[in-house]
Amino acid sequence: MAARNKPGNGSRNNDMNSARYNPLKLSGTDLPSHLLLMVKLLTLALIGKGYIQHLPQPFLPFLPVFDHIHGVLFQITLKTSFIIAALLLFTNQKVRLSCFVLGSVFLLGTLSSKTYYSNAKFFCGLIYILTALSESKGRPWLIHGQLIIMYFGSGINKVLDIDWRTGQYFDHWMIHVIHAKSYELLADLSSHEFISKMLSWKTMIIEIVVLPVTLFFRKWQAVGVWIGIVFHSLAFWMSGLSFGVFMAAALISYLAFAPDSPRVYVHGLGDSLLARVLKSILRAFDVDERFIFSEEKDGQDSTGVNIKLLSENGWLTRLNQWRLLAIYHPLTYILLTVFFSITFLPNIFQHLATMACLILFFPFYGAFKGFSGKVN
Repeated sequence: MAARNKPGNGSRNNDMNSARYNPLKLSGTDLPSHLLLMVKLLTLALIGKGYIQHLPQPFLPFLPVFDHIHGVLFQITLKTSFIIAALLLFTNQKVRLSCFVLGSVFLLGTLSSKTYYSNAKFFCGLIYILTALSESKGRPWLIHGQLIIMYFGSGINKVLDIDWRTGQYFDHWMIHVIHAKSYELLADLSSHEFISKMLSWKTMIIEIVVLPVTLFFRKWQAVGVWIGIVFHSLAFWMSGLSFGVFMAAALISYLAFAPDSPRVYVHGLGDSLLARVLKSILRAFDVDERFIFSEEKDGQDSTGVNIKLLSENGWLTRLNQWRLLAIYHPLTYILLTVFFSITFLPNIFQHLATMACLILFFPFYGAFKGFSGKVN
């Protein structure tokens, strides 16, 4: 009883209680931190792209039962459910139930209207549902399986289409539908038939073989994630299209391959004004207090990772240490999602975000700790 009455105990307890509801908090829920970050970012992307505004009324439904539902009431119910579930998710309350409700909103919306259907909406709905059903520990096989099946199925669908096999579909879509100047310049260097067929088969091979295989085996997942980033980035650069929320959702879903965040010890940042400002920013977005800034040479525990920013092993090693700092910090993913998803931002921000992803998740220098689960 005496401990409760000590000065400062009340304010400390209030701080702890308020931190529980902080949208930046990722620990202490029924979901692993990397999956919770994934669904929060996915929700942020959907809101940024304005998907909540276009939730449908029943029209040409896949199931006839929706013909007997009041359209306006159905639409209001979907929007209200999305808002409530998103608020609960962001405040770390009933996170699995929130994911299930968010997923159901998009799946019901899809079933209620054939005109509303899109691969992006259906994909987001499945990611939410499968996250809600994933186990708290171990590999989230349901989400991994969904991503593998998505790529494999998309590739098989293309292989079965003769226009994809000949390259005719690719050439027609790039030139006559979206008028992609970059493709026209590339095709003029050789021939349209050769370039279109080469790019068509490259797409099919990546979707059917490369991504499913690399994402299935744990030791190759870092490479698979990076190939996926390259694949989606090239599609965006050539076409100028992010396909609604799909590109952002696909890249966000790669967080399912990340390990749960360890404690991170950062050494060598210094005590300059710039260093103090950087520390304050990083700490402000580190509600779980996983980042420990110290001038000590080694403070790592058995579950931690050392990031030595002033290492004397050359500029490439120092660059890699800064990259690891960005990979482990949630602020990185928030900024990338904002760049990908906020519709009023100029298109250059999406280009910057894709370039940042390619650099950050490049897997071929040192242990790719961000997605391999390995730490020093």
